[in-house]
Amino acid sequence: MDYVRQNLAGAISYQGGIALKDNKFDKAYKAYLRIDSLGFKNTDLKYNLAVLAGKNKDYMNAINYYNELIKAENPKPTYFLNWHKFIA
Repeated sequence: MDYVRQNLAGAISYQGGIALKDNKFDKAYKAYLRIDSLGFKNTDLKYNLAVLAGKNKDYMNAINYYNELIKAENPKPTYFLNWHKFIA
């Protein structure tokens, strides 16, 4: 089951990447939300969701994703800088 889940996530990630390349942020956001629903715990995924939530004006979810990233082990300065944009 993990094998199937991982390959499905890879395929969805590929679709999300194409959407990003075409500046279709809503489509990319939906793709990454699908990956997140598969239960992956990945800071890169959360960061992509935070950025895409902001680009899609889903500000409350953007703040929530950044809050998760900030509370994670070894948060990057970028997380704090981007989070600050939404709460200022």
